[in-house]
Amino acid sequence: MVHRNVGQSIMRTLILVAFLTLVCGCATSPAPTLKSPVAAQPGPVAPLAQSTAIPDGPVDVWLMPLDGFPHAMVTSLARRLSSELHINVRASTHAGTNRQMYSENGQMISEQVLHEIEPAISRLYDITPKTAYIVLTATDLNGADGTTRFVFATHFTGKKSVVSMARLSDAFFGESERPKVTEERLYKIVKKSIGIQYYGFPRSTKLESVMYSPVMSLDDLDASGTEF
Repeated sequence: MVHRNVGQSIMRTLILVAFLTLVCGCATSPAPTLKSPVAAQPGPVAPLAQSTAIPDGPVDVWLMPLDGFPHAMVTSLARRLSSELHINVRASTHAGTNRQMYSENGQMISEQVLHEIEPAISRLYDITPKTAYIVLTATDLNGADGTTRFVFATHFTGKKSVVSMARLSDAFFGESERPKVTEERLYKIVKKSIGIQYYGFPRSTKLESVMYSPVMSLDDLDASGTEF
């Protein structure tokens, strides 16, 4: 019995020693080395939005608005004509006016407008020998000879035109329709000016052409086409 008790006592002692060794070993084991964080991998790059910047390169047609001409209208017109004709139509910032441009009755005189604005036109950049210039005014316009009550546009040599939108609004249309009708009429007149000054197209007797002449009234303008 004594030997059995001694053997059991020794066994219990060995088990206790083994348990304490295991516990102490765990407590004193070096802490595991932490892995360095993995750098985040860049995801796919989203495509950049299409640029709306002013195009570089030679300008085919400069639109030059005078003070008082709606900025939104001239920039919209430049974008539309550039896209449609596949040429670079660019709008300048507004040019000033002076009293020499006006007649005694308050109308602008086409010849005087062009004469006074020539220095500003000469300072435009990115031009070529083919570049055309269209001056835009919101003021009523006439020629120096005064043979008509007003003119929608006057075309000069040297690839220059003066266009007025003063008579393009029409009380016949409601407030909601009027801006759109006015802009469409202006588009036709400016496109015709580009046809004359940039492309060298002749005026046409075909009403379905934007080059139709003579345009003596809004009815003529509305009835004319939009294509060359």
